[in-house]
Amino acid sequence: YGVVCSAIHTKSGDRVAIKKIPSVFEALSIAKRTYREIKILKHFKHDNIISIREILIPKQTVKDFKDIYVVFDLMESDLHRIIYSK
Repeated sequence: YGVVCSAIHTKSGDRVAIKKIPSVFEALSIAKRTYREIKILKHFKHDNIISIREILIPKQTVKDFKDIYVVFDLMESDLHRIIYSK
């Protein structure tokens, strides 16, 4: 869950996808789901599973920290499009 956009990674110049997970600490269920997603994706290293490049930490106080930004390699398609293309 979240909003995904494409961007250029400033250090490498590669195209990446950035997923913004808003108000992640608003509800315990959202925080748990986000934690699980990050933990699982950081654990797996496989060509068919997208990996996390980095997690952007906003320059805010802990009190104001609400959103998480996860950086992935940019894929030219998504799972929904691949499943329904056949």
